[in-house]
Amino acid sequence: MARAADQWGIPSDDLGSTVPMGRIGQATEIAQAVMFLCSDAASYITGQPFAIDSG
Repeated sequence: MARAADQWGIPSDDLGSTVPMGRIGQATEIAQAVMFLCSDAASYITGQPFAIDSG
């Protein structure tokens, strides 16, 4: 994430302040959403956008 912050000209300590939850999401949080969508628990979900963006 520090590399992206450098490319954007944002101090890496401030990058989390740009999202509503005040922190950068973790890969495991994305993976959990993917696992949910692949599970039987999501069997009635079709063709919907699923934003994983902290709000």
